[in-house]
Amino acid sequence: MALLNFMRPKWKHGKEEIRLQAVRELPENDVDTLTSIVREDESQAVKSAALEKINNFDQLEELLHFDIEADTRQKIHHKINTLLKQQLLEAADDAVAEETLLRIDDQDILFEIATSSEDTNLRIKTVHRIDDQELLCRIMEQNCGKAPALVALNKINEQSLLERLSENASNRSIRRLASEKLETVTTALNPAQGEKDVQEQELKQFVKEAEDLTSTIDFDLAAGHLEELEQSWSRIDPETEHPLREAFEAAKNRFKDHQQNFLIEAEEEEIQGEDYAKKIATCETVCTTIEALVDSFSDNAIEEFKNAEALWNCDPAEKSDPIVFELADRFEKACKNFNETAKAADQEKQLISDISAGCGEVENLLVSKNIKSAKKRLLGLNERFQSLGCTYCDCSDTRKRLDDLDIKIQQEEQKQLEKNQQALEENISKRQAIIEKIEVLIQAENKSEADKQVKELRGEWDSLATLPSEEGKEEKERYQKALTEFSEIQDKFYHEMDWQRWANKNKKEELCNQAEELDNEEDLELLATTIKEIQALWKEVGPVPKKEADVLWERFKTACDRNYDRLIPYFEEKKKNRAENLQRKEEICKESEELANSEQWRETSDLLKAKQAEWKEIGFTSKNEDDALYKRFRTACDTFFNRRSEHYKAQDQQRSVHFEKKIKLCEAAENLAAEPIWQNGKKIRDLQAQWKGIGPAPRDKEQEVWKRFRAACDTFYSWLDGERQENLEKKEELCKQMEALTGGITDDTNQKEMAAQLSELQKTWKEIGPVPNEVKDEIWQRFNTPCEAFFNQRREQFQKLDEERQKNQTAKEAIIQQAEQILSDKDGKEAVKELQELQKKWKAIGPAPRKFEQELFTNFQSICNGFFQGRREQHEEFMASRLENLKKKEVICVQLENIIGTAPPEQEPAEDDQTLSLAERFKIAREANFMLAGNKNDKRRQKDEVIRLQQEWKKIGPVPREKDKQIWSRYNKSLDTFFNTKKEGNTGNKKTNTPDINKL
Repeated sequence: MALLNFMRPKWKHGKEEIRLQAVRELPENDVDTLTSIVREDESQAVKSAALEKINNFDQLEELLHFDIEADTRQKIHHKINTLLKQQLLEAADDAVAEETLLRIDDQDILFEIATSSEDTNLRIKTVHRIDDQELLCRIMEQNCGKAPALVALNKINEQSLLERLSENASNRSIRRLASEKLETVTTALNPAQGEKDVQEQELKQFVKEAEDLTSTIDFDLAAGHLEELEQSWSRIDPETEHPLREAFEAAKNRFKDHQQNFLIEAEEEEIQGEDYAKKIATCETVCTTIEALVDSFSDNAIEEFKNAEALWNCDPAEKSDPIVFELADRFEKACKNFNETAKAADQEKQLISDISAGCGEVENLLVSKNIKSAKKRLLGLNERFQSLGCTYCDCSDTRKRLDDLDIKIQQEEQKQLEKNQQALEENISKRQAIIEKIEVLIQAENKSEADKQVKELRGEWDSLATLPSEEGKEEKERYQKALTEFSEIQDKFYHEMDWQRWANKNKKEELCNQAEELDNEEDLELLATTIKEIQALWKEVGPVPKKEADVLWERFKTACDRNYDRLIPYFEEKKKNRAENLQRKEEICKESEELANSEQWRETSDLLKAKQAEWKEIGFTSKNEDDALYKRFRTACDTFFNRRSEHYKAQDQQRSVHFEKKIKLCEAAENLAAEPIWQNGKKIRDLQAQWKGIGPAPRDKEQEVWKRFRAACDTFYSWLDGERQENLEKKEELCKQMEALTGGITDDTNQKEMAAQLSELQKTWKEIGPVPNEVKDEIWQRFNTPCEAFFNQRREQFQKLDEERQKNQTAKEAIIQQAEQILSDKDGKEAVKELQELQKKWKAIGPAPRKFEQELFTNFQSICNGFFQGRREQHEEFMASRLENLKKKEVICVQLENIIGTAPPEQEPAEDDQTLSLAERFKIAREANFMLAGNKNDKRRQKDEVIRLQQEWKKIGPVPREKDKQIWSRYNKSLDTFFNTKKEGNTGNKKTNTPDINKL
């Protein structure tokens, strides 16, 4: 055994692990060996390893025609589909891709394509090919795109999968559509239960919307929406006994508490005109801007100067004001300095522009290869650039351009030197090549052709540019030496050729004699052969002297033509026979190819065998034609006989498979008949349909298995006939109950309760088995007609309600558009008024469809909330600015009170919004004392300080309205006290005491 393993290849070794390693080492192009292993090896691991290396479609499909176990066949099938998937994803042509997709029949592979392809159209086509609803559900749970998901959703009808998609689908729209389809399917299967579920969902949605209202800031709009929710709840649950009612009431109470505790203050005050401080600030900004332009003169300085100058608004008539006078003088100086700077900058720009133009001229000279002039022009430009101060303009680009041109000129000079050197080297190289060719031609066998080529080479040599006197001396000497040697060899050759031509003359005269002697030959076949032989010998003999050549050729040709004319009838007869043989063989090929795909196995086999015998009797045509025709004929015959062999083999295998399937159907039918229930009737009919779809079993077993199956079906139907009468009595009783219920419907009838009772009767009907066929339709119509009439009426009511909600949706969408338009076109009180009118209209409109109501309300609420929130923020900024102004004015008041020596007004301790604390006022007073240290009795210094504080006061904007009168009164009181005291001091020379800051 060991010796046998040694002689075998390793992939046929007795040990599995050795075979497995050998298969892994086999090259992928050894397809025949790999195929043999898949078919014959006993180990599943070895087969799988071999199959992994086969990547040829034809080879894999051919494996499926062999008798292979189911597991391996399944792997082959999966490998084919995997290769098709790869080919599909790489296909550039849509037609090829679509054809490849149609060949893929593995649902898992189709799932991979639908979830991994980047082409949306391909994903849609792939989803159309998938029938497994579980896979379709998984596709929609991934991010496959909306369009493929819609196709998949249309193919799913199972309630459990629709429930799963309504929660887990990757797209929100698909989740919504799945919920709607689930509702439709649920209602179709059980209308009453479906309606109950819908109402339950509505009440849950009402609770959620009521809870969301606690976060609103538009209480008028929210209160209207809450009233709508209350009305909708009463319509669905008029008794208010639903378990969710408590949660709904709690949400209402939270909203009311939130409404009471939330206060909005949104008062807008008109900002009154421009004041003195704003004008002074503007003038200071203008002066600062112009002074900055002078210090750093930029490209857009002129434009910025004009813009700043246009903002100047200090009237010269106000120069009596020291601040305005100072700013006006500063403005005039700044403008004068700027104009002088601008003039100098213009001169500098003009010089830079001239230099740039000169750079352009240098560039043009370089393009025209006038390097000398370009170098001279650049030298002058560099001298002008040195005179530039570059005080106001950025000269870096011009300097860089000049430097770049200098580098380019140096590069061009270097290129010119290199070009001249290259031309010299090329000239010498070409001369060396010519010499080498002449040296090779010295030993050439074809002397005539060598003469011609040397003549051309001499012309090439003469056409080359003349070399400088100090270059190419060695090449010139070598050239003359090669020409001399070539001439000597050629002269010697032509001398020898003359002697050879006289020898060839004698040989050709002998061939002429042989051709003339053929006139007496009667054997035409021998004559044809001999003429060909002496013609071949004539071609082998070389040239003869020119004066003898034409005479000898004419003599030889005349003799050959004369004898060839005698062979014309012989050749025509042979040609005719070959044509007939060719025609018949082509006919046989065509007839055989037509029979190659025949299903008449016996008749066609006899016909092809007869044609094979006839072929052997037909004569020769020509070698090329005979080989091609025989290959064609053999292919047609092999195709048919191979098909016939496969057919008989597959037929025997298929009958055994059919027998096994029919045995399983017999067992299934016997199991159903052993414990009969009426619901098994559909299963029995399915088994009968499957039986018809299965082909014949082996002839010796067909009748036996049919009797067994028929007996099981007859047993079940015998039992079923006995149950039909009892079922009829039960269904008649249900009809009576249905008629009693529907006959008593009035306007006061509880529709919801009635629907539940009818649904219960429908459920009971489905649980009862079939009745006799002759009364089946009649009893069904009696039961279904009143039930269907009731539910049709219910659907009409819901449809009217949906139409009304659609109109409400349209109206609310229009209100949202109007609100958006108001916010984009208007502002202030007018927008507030119009937005409040829209809120009133919104409250007057009833609810929209449930799936859109919350979204519409949220959109409208966000628009309103955003508007009012923005107004609050604007008001808060406005108030913060005024409080800051109040603080500044209080600082001035404290400083004035410190100067005149009066105490500040008493502040109520209870106020939490005092602008300045006691510590801040103490600090201000201390600073004021420090500034006036040693000058407390200097009235002039005090007056200057008071005037300065007055100017500061004018610059400060308005304060909060409720504080304006108080702070203004305090300010005026301090001024009046100061100036009255000053007058009294001038009159009576009374001394004014400055208050001690410690008393503050």
